[in-house]
Amino acid sequence: MQSITRTLLQNSILDLLFAAVILIAEPQIVVISGIYYNVIGSPLYVLGFEFAGIAIPAYGGFIVVSIVAMPIPFYIRYTILCKNAGVTMKKLIGIYIVLIIYSIALFFAAMWCYPPNPDAYIPFKAALNNSFWLDEYKNGAIFVATPSSDIRIIIVFLMILIPSGLSYLLIIIFGLKIKKQLKMNQFNMSEKTMILNKQLQQTLVIQSIAPFFTANVPVFILVSMCLFTLENHYVSLGCCSLLSWASVINPVAAIMIIKPFRKRVEAILGRKQQPQSSTTHAYAISNKVTPHPATMMQGLDEAENSHI
Repeated sequence: MQSITRTLLQNSILDLLFAAVILIAEPQIVVISGIYYNVIGSPLYVLGFEFAGIAIPAYGGFIVVSIVAMPIPFYIRYTILCKNAGVTMKKLIGIYIVLIIYSIALFFAAMWCYPPNPDAYIPFKAALNNSFWLDEYKNGAIFVATPSSDIRIIIVFLMILIPSGLSYLLIIIFGLKIKKQLKMNQFNMSEKTMILNKQLQQTLVIQSIAPFFTANVPVFILVSMCLFTLENHYVSLGCCSLLSWASVINPVAAIMIIKPFRKRVEAILGRKQQPQSSTTHAYAISNKVTPHPATMMQGLDEAENSHI
């Protein structure tokens, strides 16, 4: 339970960082005459094209990494329940190192596609010199852009779509195996353990399904609009609006559904005083999770008795 709770917290931190990047960039993505535009919508657009060339790649990188990281809690739970194996801190760190390397590679690939060089976007300015954009940006919009047929944007899209697809495939595989294992073990669980497992399972399901509609579907629509040069400002801007909600789903789901997780957050925020010994006992971070499911479930009964 500690490893899964810790991983949910780590994924929530990723989402909060993503939310911060959204507030900084507030991208508005449109396709005009076969050109793929990412317009900076935040007040920081006054920082110019150099800022856009950094903010947009960071925005895209955080979207994808938050999606790719979603199978990690499923993997931990699958390993404990179905494989009778331990999940060490070293293994978790290794997974996150891979994610960091991938995010850095994606960031630089996007910068290769959208260089922070104002001169590169002079040919694309004319398409945004109309009332739709000038009413909002009096001195002209700040953006990055590239033709939809450019091999660089196609490579970036592949770097986004392939890992995202694999991410959801892993979630489906792990989720089905976990559900089967829980059904087999339900007669060996106490009522409190069953409640905790149900809360955790509901959270994982919400954290996998909801981002599909607020992140994967909008990204797929935007990529399709770019590749097939489909122009509709309202559809593309609507997708951007959905993407802005993707970052709040994971933290809210974990806090609202998992009662021990919620109490821990309340204690951190100082909203509710809890005995230090109880908190430490329930949430102490260990380097390895007890591998046997029966032993793990017995420990959960003792650890969560005062929290459910």
